Amino acid sequence: MFNFKINFKITANSSSETNTSAAFYLQRKSSKIKILTVIFLATAFSSISNQSWAKSTINQNYKFQNVLIAQQFTGWISKLFGKRPTKTNSARSLICPVSPGLVDNMISWHEKPLFLWHGQLESDKSPDAKLIIREFESQKVIWESGINITQEKMLYNGTKQLQPGKLYQWLITKEPEEIVKPTLFRIMSDAERGKINIDLQEIEVKLKANKASPEEIALKKAEYFLNYEVPNQTKNKSTHLWSDAILLFYSVENPSPLLQQEREKLVKDICESSVSTNKTISS
Repeated sequence: MFNFKINFKITANSSSETNTSAAFYLQRKSSKIKILTVIFLATAFSSISNQSWAKSTINQNYKFQNVLIAQQFTGWISKLFGKRPTKTNSARSLICPVSPGLVDNMISWHEKPLFLWHGQLESDKSPDAKLIIREFESQKVIWESGINITQEKMLYNGTKQLQPGKLYQWLITKEPEEIVKPTLFRIMSDAERGKINIDLQEIEVKLKANKASPEEIALKKAEYFLNYEVPNQTKNKSTHLWSDAILLFYSVENPSPLLQQEREKLVKDICESSVSTNKTISS
């Protein structure tokens, strides 16, 4: 009986020590897990924070680059439109003919030129009129189209192709008078057109590869025409292909507000300078 009690007591003490050791082990393991969890969460949070910071920095840099590009593009457009052509004097009227044939020279590289004018008729008159294209030598009408004076432009869309090197006239009539007097223009000869065509294709390919917008492509081509020199023996100086540049200014389907503003100002300046010249001559 005595031995049993001693053995029982020893067994009980041993079991108690084992339980205490197990509890300590579990507590220690739990502490390690907590510590590892905190470290993991801290690392994950730090990683997310770094990613967010990096993403924010990239977005800020991207926005800054876009602003810088926009500013450079705006400055380039302003510089491009800072140029002004010499306009041939035309008969004074409420309607100011602009192009082709009146800005710097009478040459058009485009076989389908843009006919551009500025101004309005008296308020009591209908804006309906007629744009006429005819051969200069024969005076044969090769195309005519009903127009609204307020639209101030019309792209040639006749079925008969205008011949390179040939002289033509354009005029606007409103019976019984001519509100825009006959104005001469000439389509550039094939020999001259070939080189320009190659240059324009190279410009377009390069800009498209750089993902340039349709507006930027049109303006770069316009810049090419404004820098292309055409000898003028009469004036003993070089002129530039303004009619073609103006066509490209108006060829952009969805022009930016800046482009709209600059081309409107260009046309207004051309017509106002023409009026000033006429006044000086008449006085």
